[in-house]
Amino acid sequence: GEVNYQELGRIASNLVRYLDNIIEYNLDRYIDHSSKRVMSMKRKIWIWVCGVADMFIKLNMSYGWAESIQLATDITSFLNYQSKRASVDLARTRWPFLAFGESLYMFDYVQERYASQPTNTVSSDQWKQLNNDIKELWIRNSNTIILPPTWRSSLIFWTSQQIEPIFSVLSPSWFVHRSLSHLPKHIQQEITNIWSIARLTNEVV
Repeated sequence: GEVNYQELGRIASNLVRYLDNIIEYNLDRYIDHSSKRVMSMKRKIWIWVCGVADMFIKLNMSYGWAESIQLATDITSFLNYQSKRASVDLARTRWPFLAFGESLYMFDYVQERYASQPTNTVSSDQWKQLNNDIKELWIRNSNTIILPPTWRSSLIFWTSQQIEPIFSVLSPSWFVHRSLSHLPKHIQQEITNIWSIARLTNEVV
C-alpha cells in the first residue's frame, strides 16, 4: 500500500474552505463584539489526522522505525503545506485574517520555519515560494494545522486515534456506546450510521 497524496491534498483543501465557512457563519452569532473581533483577527482553523496506527499496520511498519518516522514527517509536512496553500488561494477572494499585517508571515516566517526542513513531499523551494506568495497574496487563516485529541472522531470513523499506537484491541463498538450514551437518541443513531458506513467502506477520514 501507499499514501494517496493527491486525495489527501484534495481533502485538505476542501477542509480549509469548509472550516473557514464555519468561522464566517458563526461570526455574527457571537454574544459579544469582542469575541467576534478576536476570531476575525486570527481566523484559526485546525486540520489533523487520526488513524496513523492503522496506516502503519496496513503498510507493515512499526512505531520507531526510520521508515515510519519519515512517513509521519512527510504527511505532516504535506498537510501543513497544502492547507496553507489552500488558505492563500482562499485569501484571493476573501481577504486575509485581520491581524495579517502584524503577523510573523510578514517577516518570512514560513521560509525561516520550514524551508530548512524539506521532506519527500515538500521541497525547500516550495516552502520559499509559499512564503513569497503569502507576503504578496496574503493568507486567510493564521493557523491551519494542530495535533488535537481525536478520540471521539476515531470512534465514529472506525480507526485508531490521533498519531498514537493501539493500546487496546477491545471492540470499538463498546467505546462508541459508552462515549455517546449521554447524547440524544437521534444523534446517537446518526453517529452510529456514519460509523457503520465508515467501517464497511474502510475509509479513514
